[in-house]
Amino acid sequence: MLYLIKNPTCQDKVYKEISSMTGDNGRRVNLTDRAGANFTNAFIEEVTRHFEMGVFPPPHKTLQDVVFHGKTIPKGTQVFALMSLKTWQPRLLK
Repeated sequence: MLYLIKNPTCQDKVYKEISSMTGDNGRRVNLTDRAGANFTNAFIEEVTRHFEMGVFPPPHKTLQDVVFHGKTIPKGTQVFALMSLKTWQPRLLK
């Protein structure tokens, strides 16, 4: 919400895009609308990339020995995904 408040142009574009899908009849947005909400989807992705809502997803445990980037992670090791590695990949930001 704060990002929308600080960026009224984005707020207006998101509002217009959603309004164009729902019309004046007060229909709620649903998942089938997502395919036609290109700007809104891009906006959500960008906000998520900049302001990670969940810094760490739930921990996982390796079910077997795993080799990752040449290092062995033993079976039963608790591992955490660092989402910022996913969201700041230069090849994905072109």
